[in-house]
Amino acid sequence: MSGQQIYQPLHPDVRPLLDPEYTAFHDKVLQYIVPSHTLPFNPSAREIPAPWASVPVKVGAVRDVEKGDWQARVWTPEGEKPAGGWPVLIWYHGGGWTLGGLGSENHVCAAMCKHASCVVVSVNYRHAPEHPYPAAVDDSVDALKWVYISGLIELDIDPSRIAVGGESAGGNLAAIVSLKAASLDSPIPLKFQLLAVPVTDNTATVSTIWKVNANAPWLTPDRMLWYRKMYLPNEEDCAKWDASPIYAPQDLLARTPKAWVGLAELDLLRPEGEAYGEMLRKAGVETEIKVYKGATHSIVTLDGGRCLACLADGLQGTPSPCPPNVFFPLVIIFNYFASWKINSHLPYTNRNYDCIMSGITHTASTSYANSGFSNILGWGSHPALLIIDVCKAYWTEGSPLDISSNPAGAAAPDSMRALLRAARTGNVPVFWSTVEYTHPEMADAGLFYHKAKVLTIWQKGDPRRLHEYLDGLEPAEKDEVVVKKYASAFFGTSLASALRVAGVDTVVICGVSTSGCVRATTLDALQHGFRPMVVGSACGDRTPEIQNSNLFDLHAKYADVVSEGEAVEKLRANV
Repeated sequence: MSGQQIYQPLHPDVRPLLDPEYTAFHDKVLQYIVPSHTLPFNPSAREIPAPWASVPVKVGAVRDVEKGDWQARVWTPEGEKPAGGWPVLIWYHGGGWTLGGLGSENHVCAAMCKHASCVVVSVNYRHAPEHPYPAAVDDSVDALKWVYISGLIELDIDPSRIAVGGESAGGNLAAIVSLKAASLDSPIPLKFQLLAVPVTDNTATVSTIWKVNANAPWLTPDRMLWYRKMYLPNEEDCAKWDASPIYAPQDLLARTPKAWVGLAELDLLRPEGEAYGEMLRKAGVETEIKVYKGATHSIVTLDGGRCLACLADGLQGTPSPCPPNVFFPLVIIFNYFASWKINSHLPYTNRNYDCIMSGITHTASTSYANSGFSNILGWGSHPALLIIDVCKAYWTEGSPLDISSNPAGAAAPDSMRALLRAARTGNVPVFWSTVEYTHPEMADAGLFYHKAKVLTIWQKGDPRRLHEYLDGLEPAEKDEVVVKKYASAFFGTSLASALRVAGVDTVVICGVSTSGCVRATTLDALQHGFRPMVVGSACGDRTPEIQNSNLFDLHAKYADVVSEGEAVEKLRANV
């Protein structure tokens, strides 16, 4: 490229410290690239492939998942899944919360999937400046909740073996997601957090910790400040712990999973990464801090073709001609995955949940299958959608039945709306169940009321009006609404007759709660001769433990628990 303008020359103080292979690549390619922060911002820049990305290695399967505000690319290994499901790494890409996208780190994700024998879920969160803080955080947490709640059915993963990771801005999000997972009302247990060259302090400047590596290549102070201003336009947000995890309280840090913090010696962000790793250690979190000599901030994505071959050799314990300090040592990541063993010591305070999850994902699933359970009913030819008891009581703050703040219920309304839209498109009959009691002393609820006093929510005239439908989840005039007084929508109602008159043979079931009315209705649907298809992501319950155990048992004995995507496809096509 002789004669071309040089935009990013190596600083003379830094050049002799760099890995020779990086220096050669920088002189040949990187120094001629116009820095993104010097150009007018154009969202199309997210689609430009990196000039250093290698071709992804072959894995078993790759598919994309659309989740509204965010998307995911799911990488599944070759071969047969383990009895309890694949371990899974949720990966957040780098790019200063502004650049990058679903395919920007394909080569990294594919390599981790192949060599670690794990599912990798790469999350394409919303980007700044169109969607500033906290949009990326919200999407990243939503992705974790989706994997945790729906992954067993939709991704063939083991929800007791979830890790989060990312590089640069993605490392920032992975650290924050680890903190958020621990702070939920029903915490999500994670196996570890993988933080590669992470942003941990969005208050850092060249007059403070950036001074050490102010002349480091590629990620310069000006570029980092450009990213920060795009993502955090309100300066007062910079010191919040879900923007700068280094400000997280120690008691919250202590509840996060073990960590691996991978840093580059000649990276602007190395000092803050080291500081965060030491904070985790001080809080009692098992943490490895690894600094790679001669490396720069680009260490993750500059994998190099020989490097991946080197790592594959390293996994097998065979000699390799690859220099020890070249590019990013993903083998560390792979070794973490390879050491994942089944155990009951999850970072979660409810020991009963440990038993439930380890039993579901490892012992019970195999035992049930070997005993003749967990067979597939399959779809019939005439489906109907049945929405169970969806009302404000379950998604209103302060309601005694509120499930909106936990991952087992928060996303269910959006999933139900997707099913309803699909049913309308496919001209599929839609049935609703609701509850109403008219006796002033709840006598028409029988002994059910003596067991669950909360049923007064559905007493006619109750001033709280929590029985009302949610926005976007209301019956149309042509729909049939079944009014019930007990858990099952079939018990004491005309639902079975109405379904038969409509020619229905398959009932797509969603609603609340999974362990109560959804479960009772599913059992009765099967007993009445209908094929129950329960959409796990469109059902909600009070805790993930209850949600997962009931979905598992329903799938083993009484129904097919299916993904939202499968149900939407069938309803639209009316197959």
